[in-house]
Amino acid sequence: MEEWSQEELNGWVYDEAMASDYAQEHIAEIKSEGVDEFQQERLQEYYLNNKNLPQLIDQHLNKAKKLIDANFSEAGFVFSFVVVEIILKSIFLKPMLHGSFMDQYIADLVVEEILQARDSLIGKMLFHVLKCSADFDFTTYKRSSVKITLWREITNVRKQRNGIIHRDEAVDLDKAKYAYGIAVHLNKIIFPKLLDNVGLKIVAKEISLK
Repeated sequence: MEEWSQEELNGWVYDEAMASDYAQEHIAEIKSEGVDEFQQERLQEYYLNNKNLPQLIDQHLNKAKKLIDANFSEAGFVFSFVVVEIILKSIFLKPMLHGSFMDQYIADLVVEEILQARDSLIGKMLFHVLKCSADFDFTTYKRSSVKITLWREITNVRKQRNGIIHRDEAVDLDKAKYAYGIAVHLNKIIFPKLLDNVGLKIVAKEISLK
């Protein structure tokens, strides 16, 4: 196994701290300069440059469904959350950062921080931008017949996914179907709504202009 020196490890910690500070500074600029001016063209550019995202999501959803149908509950649960993470990172968060950071490395760090702690300063600022530009509020949105917010559902499912992967915990088929339902809701309800708000749509599993 490759070993790293303490100097290298310290350098990585320093780089991540710098990236976090850089992200907070630039998201604050985004918030102050006016979301409408900042967002519309950049969001369209990002989605059109990644027009095959719906195909990627459908592929993973199909894998998750096949595993669940075959009674592989843990694998189906994990694949369902793979879809949730793809949607959170590639459809919600990275588009909000598009054009605002010097490189993808910083964007990935910010996305990871938000997934781990939504109440962080970065998370609050980014979700503000998402609310204003795409008319979607993760802090209040609930699926019908569900008492907790969608974001709380995602957080809970993420913890269960970690338990499966890191502690070999088991989940039953109902929990796997629950995770799959969250992924489907994000893909079929929220994703099209976001695209519609920025003048885009899905045609033949590709993103295009309206």
